[in-house]
Amino acid sequence: MLLLIGATLPAAAGGGGTEGTLYAGPAAGPAFGELAPDLLTTLFPGHRLALVPTEDQAAALAHVAAAADALAIADLAAMLDYAATEALPPGRLVFAGELSRRCLLAFARRGGWVRGFADIAAAAGTPRPAVGLVGRDGGGTLAALARLDPGLAGLDIEPGEAAELAARVMHGSLDLVLVIAEPGFDDAAVAPLAGDDRLVMLPVVTRLLTREAATGEGGFTLAAYRPDSLLIAWSAPPPTLCTPVGVVLRDDAPAALRSDLAPAAARVAAGLRRPATLTGRAAATVKSVLRDVVGPIRDWLGDP
Repeated sequence: MLLLIGATLPAAAGGGGTEGTLYAGPAAGPAFGELAPDLLTTLFPGHRLALVPTEDQAAALAHVAAAADALAIADLAAMLDYAATEALPPGRLVFAGELSRRCLLAFARRGGWVRGFADIAAAAGTPRPAVGLVGRDGGGTLAALARLDPGLAGLDIEPGEAAELAARVMHGSLDLVLVIAEPGFDDAAVAPLAGDDRLVMLPVVTRLLTREAATGEGGFTLAAYRPDSLLIAWSAPPPTLCTPVGVVLRDDAPAALRSDLAPAAARVAAGLRRPATLTGRAAATVKSVLRDVVGPIRDWLGDP
C-alpha cells in the first residue's frame, strides 16, 4: 500500500538500484533494532542503504525532509504531526509501506476514580492527573494526542518501565499507565498488566480522539490490540487508537526506490506478523470499523 498525503507521485521508472540512508530511532527501540535491519535486507542488493540511529522519530523525519535520498521509519501520526509542525509543502512526505502498528493501551486501578480514558482528558483543575508512560519515543505520540484532544495537555507524565509504573498505579501514586505497544515487541510487557486482576485495561478513546480516528487525518485508526498470551481470554479486545508504522520518504525520492518500497515493506510485515496479536483491523473503511465498535466505545466514553 502506498499512502500519499496531499500529492500524487509520478509513475516509478524501471532501472537500477539506489544508495541512500535509512534513519530510525531510538537505537534501543524496535524500529532501529528489528524493523530497519529486516527492511535493509529485503531491499538489498537492488538498493544499498546505510542505517543510522536517531534520537527519536522527529529527528529521523528531519533527515528525510532535508534530503531526497533519505528514508525514515516512523508512524503515520508522527509523520503528519511533523509535516504540520514544520509547515512542509503539501505532499512533501510520503508514507510508503506499512511495517507494523503502534497501539495505545491504558491501565488504571480497578475500582479507582479512572473508569475510562476520557476521565483523564476531562479532569479539571490542579494537580493534573499523573500518568506513567511506557514506550520509547512515547513523548511524541502523547504530544500528537494532546493536539487532537486539548484535554490531554499538561498531564504530569512520568516515563518508566511497565511493571514499576503499574505497581505505582495499584498503590495510588499514579492515576494511569499509558503503554505505547508495538505488536510482537511489547507483548511481554503488556501481558502481565492485562492479566493482573488489580488493574483494568482501558481503550484510549475520547470523543475528540474517536472523531479524529473517523477522519483519519491525524494518522490514527481504531483497532483492537490483544497481547500474544494464553493468559488473556478475550474474544473481542476493546478498541483503542493505533497508528501504522512504516517507511517515510520524500515525494522526489528516486523512482526505483519508490517503486520497490511498498512490496519490500509488505514482505517485512508478513515476516513479523504474529497470530492473534493485532486484531480488528479496518476491514474496508474507517467508517466500517467505527460502526462495528460504536457500542463498546459508547460504554467507555460515558453519557453524552
